Amino acid sequence: AFVIKLGLLTYIVSMCMALPITLFPIFVAFRCGWISKTVKENWALRTGSFCSKWLMRLIPFSRVTVESDHGVGNDVGGNDVDPKPSIWVCNHVSAMDVFFMLASDRALRGKNRRPLKIIYWQELDNNPVTRALFHMCGFIPVQMAANKAGEANNYDRSSFKTMLKQIKLAFEEGFDVGILPEGQLNPHPTEGLLPVFGGAYSIARMSRRPIKMIAIHGTHQLWHAKHGMEITGNDVKLRCYPPLDGRLYASSDEFAETFKHVVGAFGTTGKDLARDELEGWLDGSTWEKMTTTTTTTTMSGLKDSYLILYNLGCCAGWGMILYYSIPYVFWPIGDDPASEIPERLASLYNSVEWLPNFLNIVQSLATMEIIHAVTGLVRSPAMVTAMQVSSRLVAIFSITNAPSSQDQWGAGLMILAWSLVEVPRYLFYVFALITGDATKKTPYPLFWLRYSLFYVLYPAGITGEMSVFLKAMKDDTCLNFFGPQFSGIVYGYYVTLLVVYVLGSPFMIGNMAGNRKSAMKKRFAKPPPPPRGLVWPLDKKGGRSSTGTAKAILAAAVSEISQEQGQAVLKEKNWRFGYVKHLINLVKGQCESPLTALSAATAGLDKAYEVFQFVSPDGSSVSFKEAMEAKNTERFNTGYIKGEGQRSNGVLEVPYKGKILSGEPLKAQIKKWVSYGTIEPSAGDAMIKVVDNPEWLDLSDRYFVLLGAGSAMGPFLVLMALGANVVAIDLDRPRIWKRLIDIAKKSSGTITFPLKVKQVMCKDDEELCKHAGANLFTDTPKIRDWLVDLYPGKPFTVGSYAYLDGALHVQVSLAMDAICKDLSEKRRNTSLAYLCTPTDLHLIPKEAHEAAKANYKEYSRKLYCQFMSIIGQGKFLKNNAMKPVKSKDGNNEYYMVNGISVAQGPNYALAKRMQHWRAIVARSKNCIVASNIAPATSTVSVVHNRTFAWAYEGMPYFKPYEIFAPETSNAVMSALLFFDLNQNTSSANPKTILSNPNQLFQYGSFNGGAWRCAYTVDTIGEASVLIYFSRLAKPYAPWAVAGVAVVVGKLAGLY
Repeated sequence: AFVIKLGLLTYIVSMCMALPITLFPIFVAFRCGWISKTVKENWALRTGSFCSKWLMRLIPFSRVTVESDHGVGNDVGGNDVDPKPSIWVCNHVSAMDVFFMLASDRALRGKNRRPLKIIYWQELDNNPVTRALFHMCGFIPVQMAANKAGEANNYDRSSFKTMLKQIKLAFEEGFDVGILPEGQLNPHPTEGLLPVFGGAYSIARMSRRPIKMIAIHGTHQLWHAKHGMEITGNDVKLRCYPPLDGRLYASSDEFAETFKHVVGAFGTTGKDLARDELEGWLDGSTWEKMTTTTTTTTMSGLKDSYLILYNLGCCAGWGMILYYSIPYVFWPIGDDPASEIPERLASLYNSVEWLPNFLNIVQSLATMEIIHAVTGLVRSPAMVTAMQVSSRLVAIFSITNAPSSQDQWGAGLMILAWSLVEVPRYLFYVFALITGDATKKTPYPLFWLRYSLFYVLYPAGITGEMSVFLKAMKDDTCLNFFGPQFSGIVYGYYVTLLVVYVLGSPFMIGNMAGNRKSAMKKRFAKPPPPPRGLVWPLDKKGGRSSTGTAKAILAAAVSEISQEQGQAVLKEKNWRFGYVKHLINLVKGQCESPLTALSAATAGLDKAYEVFQFVSPDGSSVSFKEAMEAKNTERFNTGYIKGEGQRSNGVLEVPYKGKILSGEPLKAQIKKWVSYGTIEPSAGDAMIKVVDNPEWLDLSDRYFVLLGAGSAMGPFLVLMALGANVVAIDLDRPRIWKRLIDIAKKSSGTITFPLKVKQVMCKDDEELCKHAGANLFTDTPKIRDWLVDLYPGKPFTVGSYAYLDGALHVQVSLAMDAICKDLSEKRRNTSLAYLCTPTDLHLIPKEAHEAAKANYKEYSRKLYCQFMSIIGQGKFLKNNAMKPVKSKDGNNEYYMVNGISVAQGPNYALAKRMQHWRAIVARSKNCIVASNIAPATSTVSVVHNRTFAWAYEGMPYFKPYEIFAPETSNAVMSALLFFDLNQNTSSANPKTILSNPNQLFQYGSFNGGAWRCAYTVDTIGEASVLIYFSRLAKPYAPWAVAGVAVVVGKLAGLY
């Protein structure tokens, strides 16, 4: 401490001597008129900075650390060519602050920084050294009353006005302005900031300049605001925060809270906030969420109160009708209820004077539900709600204006069914709003009634409504309501309505049955198990949402191309549908150069390993990177079974439309696919090469590691038939292993798999299957360790074939990636295999691009395509041919296709993108990577979504699309894999030179026509579905025409 104190005193004395000496020539030059005031102030600032910096180097009394970026936002070092005028703010902990800032100014704010004028308390002029420095540098004084730390500043009004004028002049002369928002030295810097005042915000608002932040920590250890030169340490840290162009704050409170959390954290501890929290404060999202939450809470309270009152009112109204109707219809019951009840139902509507008008009022209130849905007060689909309410209103109109419909049993049945449905429905909504959980917290009897009464009451209500419509369409009073000239139109409307009821009612009841099943499943669902293994990180709300993490991963990759675009990814609000443009920017940016492509891929993967967590059985968690680097003491045992079947004939066989193609017929079919445009010529050439080299199909000495061995798109069946040695990884579920082991036993190949016990301890196959398998999520490090040591010296081909829905797909892709990464780096001659999807972004050959343009020109002339384009208002049938992208050096031009299907979601796109990243990174490290595009395939996981299944049926209308069966896709993709493993000139081989790493996916593409289609994959779905249904309806077209003819004839009075 004595040495530090001596050094500090020496520094202060040296500064007191150096400043007058160095500033004097500048002062003389200014007084003589040789330099202007602006130049004088600029030179004085540079001189002060020079003296501070070099004296600190000569007299090392402190250790100074400067951080100009923490890996978030843009480069905040101020190295932009033309920095904009800004207001700089900093915490204030010591009289030494200004000297450390002068000494570190270049490191903090960059070489192209604007000189900085600091606003200071005029009383500091009493010190001759600071007065000389401040006046020469043109610092801006302001007079105010002396106050204690933490008290608001009381400015002299005239002095304050002068200060504002000087600030304006400083900006015009090329200076920035600095201000200390705490107003005073902080006597307790380790306990947090003093109250932050809004002066900086006021100046920023009036001058319309952005605010940039600096934090300083440790100077109080040298010169404490309260205790003076009491040495407690000599580590000084300074930090400059992004964004590069500063921020325009919306309010004084927003600035104060941001400064308090960001600068306050660093000033107090010398460390930043956690990365996500820091980013949230710097980009304003945290403040936005805070203020939005407050506003939302208030608005939510008002909304819920209104909806509770609305639903209670409707419930009370229908309750009154029900309270009257039940006794009227069912009490007392005489000797002949079969005739009495219909008679009472027929007389119910007019049984009491108040009922018709009251029914009209209560049912008309339901129009508010349309408004609720349209405005977002409730989450009901607006169109469905409008249709349901409108049908009720038509029934009310009919029964009101058609006297003949009022005195028939259907009218009473309709009223009774409506009231029995609506009372529990509205009451259910009330309890859902009060409890906040419609599924689990509403009273079960009410829950059951809400989701069960429809089985009886929907058919009853529909029957009643249709009886009213049938009577109304024959009632002259109703038909002539709008005038006799419109009676035919009203009649036609009723006919149409009845047809819609007949055709649509089963769907409506079926939809409610589906809703009931889903609601019951959620009501009685078991709580999810605690997180184990590879999991998404916790978000700020304590959940494990995928959105923030997916953004961070993609932003890390995109930031390697453009920091601005990286920030745009993080700020994307509509992530579910807005992710596509960011992926397009990524792939376009990777075309700049091979180095850019690889650095983006590496950054994205590194970020994924950094943010994903791995939870141990005891509940503790570490980053996935740390989990994969840790040493494991547990090991899997090895199971092994050799097949007893005969090896196949060594001929490539492809099942296709009920036939098994091989030899010349297979070659002929391949050429047809190429000619039609369903596959690329490079894929056709590769498959024909495999047909001509049957020795490539002898797999007895090859080892294939299949991650997700039981996958529908995996090559397990083909490999076992060809006698391969398969190392199978799949879930530890007996039914999976029974299937895999049965197939292996009947084949000529071998299967090796992880076991939890030694194989000799399993007395039969049933017990063997019970202990076989491993979970890619929870056992990732153990699987990797087992594979690294398995069959030393044998070359492995590691295929990633596991697939899961939604966010789980990203997790399983990352787990497989960790295994692929380590095997490719730790085992010599390891190759990797992937199945790429056509619904992704790819570089494509120029020939495919030109074919897409030609097809677009052809299809744009078709009436059906023109019709769909018009009704889609630009959303349907978009041109598939994208504008080419040039490399940064201009020597290469790349063609792209955007095959992303937004419906598959951002998690699917991220999972496949991570596989792309690993493929090009591994290939750059001399690893063979077979990564070919598979066609659209009608697997169970895809067609279980009815919309996809319908679209698949209609897609072949758009040349050259073809949807393939799983067995065909398995065979052709296996053939392409064999080609890549055996042909040295394949793009999979790192010895083959590519001008850009992403061209790996350009060759050997069996894409099913997606690349050469006229329209993008994502914009032909609706048109394809309509084509499918039009084909279904074709047999019934004559009957429909006849029905229309009957209605038209009736309206025209022909009969």
